Amino acid sequence: MSEAVWRRYRSFLRRPPLLVFRWHDAPTGACGWLVLESLRGGAAGGGTRMRVGLDRREVVYLAKTMELKFAVAGPPIGGAKAGLRFDPQDPRRGDVLRRFYDALVPWLRSRYGTGGDLHIDEVADVLPATRAVGLAHPQEGVLRGHFGLDGPALDAAVDRLRHGLENPVPPPLGPAPGWPAADLVTGYTVARAVREAKAGKVEFRVDKAGNVHVPVGKRSFPAPHLVANVLAVLEAIIRARPAAAKGTYLRSVTLSTTMGPGIPVDPVRTANLFKR
Repeated sequence: MSEAVWRRYRSFLRRPPLLVFRWHDAPTGACGWLVLESLRGGAAGGGTRMRVGLDRREVVYLAKTMELKFAVAGPPIGGAKAGLRFDPQDPRRGDVLRRFYDALVPWLRSRYGTGGDLHIDEVADVLPATRAVGLAHPQEGVLRGHFGLDGPALDAAVDRLRHGLENPVPPPLGPAPGWPAADLVTGYTVARAVREAKAGKVEFRVDKAGNVHVPVGKRSFPAPHLVANVLAVLEAIIRARPAAAKGTYLRSVTLSTTMGPGIPVDPVRTANLFKR
């Protein structure tokens, strides 16, 4: 990464967010923060988390992370985050979350959309708490601020969101009968991806010219780990050879750091490793 890009990134991290709202819950002593990094596109989005030891700095940097995430992957809105410094095992957590959202209603109704995050479940926690404070949906603020919806159009959009998030996804798409779509998207599929990665799953893409570019590790990795990763990638590529493929399949192999020179690897000897 060039020095100019690093300077822009450091400047972005130092830039104060558009809004930092601090909340205190008198009955329990819980503290909460809402951080809106920007209102790009008229709204901002980011989940709500709860944990012991949470502080303002953590929520600010998570909101900045959401800003970068949306800038790269969409939707075209600003980044935000809400967080509560409270024990998620405390039986009063539901009441704390409801009172927190009650304080955030002006933003949740007009410009901010939230959801589940660490120790906060979308279906079990967020939806009941937002309904209890009079909101049609946790994303009502995004529907109003970004999409400009109101009245019947807003009601119709909320119905579609409820259908998509709360309805069960039947097997084989869902892991079990009755599994809600919200958990399938934000919970089960993430857990499955982590499990597959730990089990050694290798994914790669081939461009139109037949080239494969795939990372195999970092310079800080021990040499045996890098060798194992390289072999795992090469084996996956060789095993994926179509039955109808003719001629030389593996033409060349090159290893390099991100901006370093390429180191050629003998493709014939490499392919022979997996014939034994």
